[in-house]
Amino acid sequence: MRVIKCRYCTCQFFSQSDYEAHLKTHWKQAKNGEGEWMPCELDLYLTERIRNSGSLVLGGYRYSLIGDGKILYRTRLESTEY
Repeated sequence: MRVIKCRYCTCQFFSQSDYEAHLKTHWKQAKNGEGEWMPCELDLYLTERIRNSGSLVLGGYRYSLIGDGKILYRTRLESTEY
């Protein structure tokens, strides 16, 4: 059986659906209702990639940094955008 490790914490899962449900707990809904956010320190690799490029499109989301570069922010793209 394959173990899936969370890229944001030490949790491990045996099913993809459990892992995907868990991932949603790391991202918080933005007050404007248009995106999600989490502190940069939860994904230093993604943060560095965005700092190097300004923004990043990955897995159906556009990622950027807000709050003086301390917050990861993502918005879901329309399927025609990726």
